Amino acid sequence: MKTCIFVSQCLNFGGMEKSAFNLALEYKKRNFKVEFILLFEPSLESKNFLKKNNFNYQIIGRGFFKTFLKFYKIAQNIRINNPECLFCFGHQFLTIFSIFLFPVSHKELSIHCHHGDFRSKLLWKIYYFIAKRAFNSITFSSSIMLNQALRIYPKLNEVAYINRTILSVPKENLKKFENNLFEKNVIIVGGLGWFIKRKRFDLFINLAKLLLEESNKFRFKLAGDGPLKSELKARASLFGIDDFIEWCGLVEDTKIFYKSIDILVYFTDVDAFPIVPLEAMANNVPVLASTKFSDLNQVLENKKHCFIQDNHDLNLLVNQISLLINDYKLVNRFNESTKKLLQNEFSAKSYFSKFEERIKTS
Repeated sequence: MKTCIFVSQCLNFGGMEKSAFNLALEYKKRNFKVEFILLFEPSLESKNFLKKNNFNYQIIGRGFFKTFLKFYKIAQNIRINNPECLFCFGHQFLTIFSIFLFPVSHKELSIHCHHGDFRSKLLWKIYYFIAKRAFNSITFSSSIMLNQALRIYPKLNEVAYINRTILSVPKENLKKFENNLFEKNVIIVGGLGWFIKRKRFDLFINLAKLLLEESNKFRFKLAGDGPLKSELKARASLFGIDDFIEWCGLVEDTKIFYKSIDILVYFTDVDAFPIVPLEAMANNVPVLASTKFSDLNQVLENKKHCFIQDNHDLNLLVNQISLLINDYKLVNRFNESTKKLLQNEFSAKSYFSKFEERIKTS
């Protein structure tokens, strides 16, 4: 049996982790033995996912001595398993040094963020100098990230690719709406993500206030956690709408959350390529998105796949939500065009087709 190794941080259960997990599931379906090397103690959600899917994993962990053990343990795992392919998610220096030493048919590095406040441009240049020699291909979740990397280290263009995450389209996605959402007694508007400044959940609270001024049918669900949670709750209390908002906390199975809402509203100031809106669409939930700086605006077409803007216009969002809840045929058109987009760009078939091309050129 062929083996595939995934090296990942798994500190959270966000886009990078989900990309690794979704890809690992596809390799498992293709009868690969899948092994995970976790650089740190994983989040509870990540650990539960690994156990649920019976993935073998080795935790290296934090600490001064453990940092130096990473080199040995990763190299040892590669030597013992002799993998057909290896995928590294993240940007640990010692990781790429250990990977560099052992031959693997195909080694691929996936970068999701450059963390300018964490690592200087010079260090990224050194990192990419080494990575280009350690990996057959280096993939980026968006053109924004790819262009940033090429500005840091232009020679990366020989091995750099844009690579979309794999998203499954449930069978329920075939279901069509037959009635307007406004006919429901309660309309649930959802939001999901980390409660941090750039995710702009303050705007979600502001929007909730505006929608409740339009109709008392609206209720709101927020899934996630983060440093701004208490501040957001205080904002909702100040507006007198805290009784209309359910705080769901971290959700392990996002599909259950998506099934519980009627509409997803997504805000962000900066995100290379957020997958929350696409996950919602894959679960038959109409989406309204406002992303100031993101590749999402290049992939999703306004009024075809969803309503999407780049200037956080709340009054426009109120009007667009009114359109959605009063026109089920519009919702069905969005869902149908989104299903085609997901199948063409984010399916396992699409991923492996592009991956095979990368192997041929490496």
